[in-house]
Amino acid sequence: MGQYPWHGLLTIENESSIPVSLQIANAIIKEIHTGHMQPGTKLPGVLDAAQIFKVNKKTIEKAYSELSSQQWVNILPKIGTFISDSLPAMKYQSLKNSSQVVISTDPNYSLEEHHIDRFSEITNGNEIIFNDGLPDNRLIDHALINRTYRSILKLKSYRKLLSYTTSLGDEVLREVLAKYLNGTRGIPCRTENIMITRGSQMALYLSMSLLLRKEDVAIVSDPNYFFADETLKYLNADIKKVKVDKNGIVVDEIEALCNKGKVRLVYVTPHHHHPTTVTLSADRRMHLLELAERYRFAIIEDDYDFDFHYKHNPILPLVSVNSNGSVIYIGSFSKTISPSFRIGYMVAPKKIIRQAADLRKIIDFQGDTILERTIAQLIDQGDLQRMVRKSLKEYRKRRDFLCDNLKLELGQFFSFDKPSGGMAIWGKFSNDVCLKNLSSTARENNIVISDGTPYRSDNCLRLGFASLEPAEMTNAVLILKDILLKQVRE
Repeated sequence: MGQYPWHGLLTIENESSIPVSLQIANAIIKEIHTGHMQPGTKLPGVLDAAQIFKVNKKTIEKAYSELSSQQWVNILPKIGTFISDSLPAMKYQSLKNSSQVVISTDPNYSLEEHHIDRFSEITNGNEIIFNDGLPDNRLIDHALINRTYRSILKLKSYRKLLSYTTSLGDEVLREVLAKYLNGTRGIPCRTENIMITRGSQMALYLSMSLLLRKEDVAIVSDPNYFFADETLKYLNADIKKVKVDKNGIVVDEIEALCNKGKVRLVYVTPHHHHPTTVTLSADRRMHLLELAERYRFAIIEDDYDFDFHYKHNPILPLVSVNSNGSVIYIGSFSKTISPSFRIGYMVAPKKIIRQAADLRKIIDFQGDTILERTIAQLIDQGDLQRMVRKSLKEYRKRRDFLCDNLKLELGQFFSFDKPSGGMAIWGKFSNDVCLKNLSSTARENNIVISDGTPYRSDNCLRLGFASLEPAEMTNAVLILKDILLKQVRE
């Protein structure tokens, strides 16, 4: 025992919320796990340990008592405190300062890796970011949301919302949402057809998981929403890609694939195709629905930014004219309010909704019921609709401003069509531009722009405009212009 380096065992963290006695006990437990203290090892006496750790003896008594209650040590009156003989002897590991020991980078067991290779928009907070198309959090009526949230907590019934409720989501939000979707999007749904999820990605994963078995055929566009592709890969689907043109996904190619073999699902973003922003034409919409009925496949309709259409009123979703249950409709409030509001929803036949709710319980029994009730109240009182109208006017101005700026300053490098809706511009850089170099150099100048990896589509990328003010866009575009001119000269 005299040889054991007790003085290097622990650095007391006086500012920690963990009591000092428990810090000492935890440090000794770690030494047992690493094999430095073997079963039967005698610990220092209370007075000796108090001197070693520079604490009073009551703190040591509490630490030893805690170890005894957890059955790590045996306290023998007038003899001493010993590591329990009933513990297995651990293989000795090289001594390290216990306060510096961290969890290993690699697990001690086999693992099937699933790496998602996506461009990161995470920054230090000082950059101007051309994101994938996100709302501007500065436009949110924070005071209104705060008042609404607090009003829910003042209700006598709010305690019920703090307990377990249902995996289907808050019933009040489902009732309000059914009326809202019917009135604004013509979706003939009832409460039983709606499930509330933590964002649209959860709804996407649940619906695809229910529909697909290994190597089932799933059809998507090329290019396509990155995380839809990743979800299908994770589920081991047989992914078939079809082209997209100015009228949306090419439905004739979908029909050709149906004639070759069984198709299980088709994933589409018809309102504003992700990533290209084009709208699926009326004739292709009708054709797609007809194919779904004839070949009995499911359509997952991801309507991620329904509210933001600038030329005319938003186009009604596929699900609004589908009566045979072919379409699973997915939406969220991430674009309407903020990505941090993890409230999405799935609209589908009752049987699908019930199965999705059961599947959800495996990973997440329910959502944030108070936040869900807050959203319900914002919709019911018309506040959400007013926020959307305000944002729509501002985002239209920002779209027009960026489009004009890009044509003026970057016209020789970047070609695009002005989007009729959404929050981003899809365009193509000239072949002499290296997107990876552009992205890297832009970051050095506090501008964040994609390097093209999410879509791998012929030097194309998305430039989000909704989250940027005109002055920010002007500054960013001029910096990009300067970088591109230098690249071309070199």
